Amino acid sequence: MRRDYEEKRIEYRDLGVREYWIFDRFRRTLTVYRWQGKRWTKLTGREGETYATPLLPGFELSVSALLAVSDRYAE
Repeated sequence: MRRDYEEKRIEYRDLGVREYWIFDRFRRTLTVYRWQGKRWTKLTGREGETYATPLLPGFELSVSALLAVSDRYAE
C-alpha cells in the first residue's frame, strides 16, 4: 500500500502523469491523485458516489459498480 500511496506519486510525476486512481476494495474507496500546478491533490470517493475527471469529458465512474466487480473476483 505504501508504494501506491507514496512512492508512485514521485514516479508518476516524473513521467508526466496528470492523474492516477487507487481502488481499495477493503476500505471501499477510490483515491484519486491529480497533478495541479506543482503538487498532487488528493480526492477520495466512497461507495455510492460517482467520479468524473476533467481529463475525460463526459466520463463518469460509479465507485459502487467498480467495487462490485472487484468483489466478484475476490470470490
